[in-house]
Amino acid sequence: MTKILLTGSSGYLGSHICRFVENEKVFALYKNNRPASEKVEPVQIDLLNSEDLNFLFREIKPDYIIHLAGIIPSQISNFDEKFIFQMNVELTKQISSLSHTFNSFLIFTSSDLVYDEGDDINEEHPLKPVNFYAHTKLEAEKAINKYGKFFMILRTALMYGFSISSHKSFFDYAFIQLMNGKEVKAFYDQFRNPLFVEEAAKFILMLTQIKLRNQDVMNFCGFEKLSRYEMVLRTAEVFNFHLELVQKESCDNFKEYKMAKNLSLNFNKMKKLNFIPAPYINNLKYLKENFEIYKPFLSPDLNKM
Repeated sequence: MTKILLTGSSGYLGSHICRFVENEKVFALYKNNRPASEKVEPVQIDLLNSEDLNFLFREIKPDYIIHLAGIIPSQISNFDEKFIFQMNVELTKQISSLSHTFNSFLIFTSSDLVYDEGDDINEEHPLKPVNFYAHTKLEAEKAINKYGKFFMILRTALMYGFSISSHKSFFDYAFIQLMNGKEVKAFYDQFRNPLFVEEAAKFILMLTQIKLRNQDVMNFCGFEKLSRYEMVLRTAEVFNFHLELVQKESCDNFKEYKMAKNLSLNFNKMKKLNFIPAPYINNLKYLKENFEIYKPFLSPDLNKM
């Protein structure tokens, strides 16, 4: 049985990965929020404790590591830069080195924000991060290339879909606002290739079941170029919310950190693996049809992310 070590198991993407585990033996690492899925073996650990992490690798000797843990853009203002660098770069450096030692295949979620701007951006596009978060992701990639042995770096686009963890997304925030009859302001002038979080989880698990190149980088995204305004407006349409609640906002008014306006990714590598995401509207309809699954996780106290 394939042994997988999963960091960030109680996060937005990690919790969905735990949900879709089938035949794999997944050791789900967490610090405070224990993953709820009965399909995984929870392991409580402080990832920044090097000795504990070394011991864990020696005990498990994982075939695969899915490394999701890190500080995300919406959390940047809550921590100092030293801690963010520790979590996003130094931790990835150690995990890369351990993956090399134990011949484990490392799957790492980087970000499309390591690019600056462009259309049909492929994996050879110049890397020019425009904010501190993106800079840490690029440094993490460099650490993997230097210290890793077998790895796949996923340059992950903006994800959407309901969260089933305490970590909430912009999609959750927007949905709750609309459901409560409140306005949602969304960028009309920033474009990305949003990826459904549940498809992302399934694709990542599929990566542990197929023969991969020893070292590779892949854009990890949806196939449609959308603004957040278009995403929220379509959500309102499918769920029959009042469309006038969706208001246009320019990303130029966002002052917390600099962001790229146009990140349209080339997805040829995904197509070669037969990773074909469904259209955005189809996934919205799926969420509506299965809404009872997500209802218990919705909360009016969501923080915007």
